[in-house]
Amino acid sequence: MLKWLAHAYYILSTMLSAGMPILRALQTCAGSMRGRLGSVFSSIHESVRAGRGLADTMEGYPRIFAQLDVTIVRAGE
Repeated sequence: MLKWLAHAYYILSTMLSAGMPILRALQTCAGSMRGRLGSVFSSIHESVRAGRGLADTMEGYPRIFAQLDVTIVRAGE
């Protein structure tokens, strides 16, 4: 799972660095993932689209996202 999560972070960082909006980047990332991680990123996309913060949403998945990851995203927000 960590390998796929690192890959998802890489994909997201590349798209965001290129200027893609966060919602589109999350949607694209969710579409490229399979299984549980794809479902998690789809849920994150929907939550952020509804107005919830990315870090707050990630906190809802403690088995997927380490607290350090959440803290780094929160600092960036």
